[in-house]
Amino acid sequence: MDRLEQLVKLSLGKKLAILVVLCGLVGLAYYYLYHAPLAEELEGLQSQHTQLVAQLQEAQKRKATYEKDLRKRDELKKTYALQLKALPPKAEIASFLNKLNEQAELVGLDILSVKPKEEEPEDYYARIPVELKLKGGFHQLAKFFYLVGSLNRIINIEDIRLKVAEVEEQGVQLEAQVLATTFRALSADDKGNESKKRKKR
Repeated sequence: MDRLEQLVKLSLGKKLAILVVLCGLVGLAYYYLYHAPLAEELEGLQSQHTQLVAQLQEAQKRKATYEKDLRKRDELKKTYALQLKALPPKAEIASFLNKLNEQAELVGLDILSVKPKEEEPEDYYARIPVELKLKGGFHQLAKFFYLVGSLNRIINIEDIRLKVAEVEEQGVQLEAQVLATTFRALSADDKGNESKKRKKR
């Protein structure tokens, strides 16, 4: 109680000085006990945030690259599928003849005979020739050649020989003898076998 009475009796200046000292002590206690740890934690969180932002940017770059690679892969798959249709690895003679027959039926052309010939290997592909004898009007033949040329598989029509088969009311019927040639890709085994054949010759 004496101290309280002594404090009450102090002059205003001393009371203010004591108040300032007390406020300073409270401020220091607040700074060291509360503010400093929070400031340190905040600095750590800011550093962590910067690292996370950098990681996110790197992940986004990787994602963009991955998606670009996926698109490229899909495009290559489509291109490869088209190439396989144009130049299959096997002769697929039945499919080839079926395609020719479909186009002939489509234009109303008669296929009189089909004579597959021996395969002719080249460096990277093999020629598969088939002799065809066709009968129909000039426009039917022209349309047939056009449709065959529009197929996914590579087919060449060569050595076209025409002669008049008969003259009808509807027009002149032609007989065409042609060489329809398709191709297939040679595998590594095919190339090796062909190389051995050439050496034997």
